[in-house]
Amino acid sequence: MRNRIVVTAVIVLLAGVAALLTAPGPPRLAGPVTGDAALAAALRSAAGDADGYRGLAVALVGPGGVRTAGVGDRGDGRPVTADTPFEIGSIGKAFTGMLLADLAVAPDTPLRTLVPSIGGPSGDVTVAELASHRSGLRSVPVVSAGQALRLYFATLRGADPYTGQDRDWLLRTAATQRPGGGRGTVHYSNFGAAVLGQALAERAGVPYQELLHRRLLDPVGMAATSVSPDGGALPAGHATGSTAAGRRVSPWRGAGWMPAGIGMWSTAADLARLVSAVHAGTAPGLDALEPRFDAGGTERVGYGWFTTRFDNATLTWHNGGTGGFRSYLAVDRATGRGVVVLGNTDRDVDAIGRRLLGVTPAGPSAPPRRPWRCCWRWG
Repeated sequence: MRNRIVVTAVIVLLAGVAALLTAPGPPRLAGPVTGDAALAAALRSAAGDADGYRGLAVALVGPGGVRTAGVGDRGDGRPVTADTPFEIGSIGKAFTGMLLADLAVAPDTPLRTLVPSIGGPSGDVTVAELASHRSGLRSVPVVSAGQALRLYFATLRGADPYTGQDRDWLLRTAATQRPGGGRGTVHYSNFGAAVLGQALAERAGVPYQELLHRRLLDPVGMAATSVSPDGGALPAGHATGSTAAGRRVSPWRGAGWMPAGIGMWSTAADLARLVSAVHAGTAPGLDALEPRFDAGGTERVGYGWFTTRFDNATLTWHNGGTGGFRSYLAVDRATGRGVVVLGNTDRDVDAIGRRLLGVTPAGPSAPPRRPWRCCWRWG
């Protein structure tokens, strides 16, 4: 068994090295501008160094309405617009938190109540702990050494590390996990968010995708937000993702991970509808945004949403990252302002969004993260 693992590791390592050596040159934000020209100029300025970005879409929400713009290309030479679908990654966790609040499940409800097949220590974890990253569950469960190696090197090669991991796999795996010693404190868990969403769908008696549309997307009018799990068609006109070094990567589509944001696509214009609904008080599950638990420093967490206090503003937000995309959504609930930034490389866009809102200190643009870091915290 050990020899098999070693051989597998060597094969995937060589494949990863070959992929890195054959990668094209790094992208650079340039080319066409769409939408509001002044906002596009502000977007370029907020991005700073153009290296590592290929295309960016933005929506800026304020009391006066919504402004949108796009800069760069989708990855196929065509211009990015506010209606270009991007993978949004962990912003999907904020959706799952809103579903929890909208369904009004008691926060101390243990997981085994929603999914009786999940017994043992993991069955004792509550829905509030799952929604606020305090469950003690690993971010990505380690089922075996071989699985861990495949996950790591699939991401290194730009392949989908979660393919084939469907709802049944996720819930079956959850039954084998044991919360760690960090239970009760915030430790970001992709797995915990995915389990929560699938458990809520189990309680509702419908697939997660249907629950999401019925309780959140349809009421807000988010017709351009969709989920493309294994075997599903990608949205028309979608952007193509790559690393900041220019290597194309596959979409992430493991259906079991859907509630954590895997396989989830949206546009800047559509996410702006959610921001507007939050400010108008009409979004389902608004209670999810309330900061409930200390997450360290000036940060607190609600149900799937983080709240951070800056020098001149307090933002409630979530970001996202898959193999070749980054996303950021933030609302300033005190002023009625908000921002959405979507990018089709793995270079972070958080600071861009904060700069567009005039938040200080926004901090420097984060350097491109190595793709495998996404497996710890997609957003």
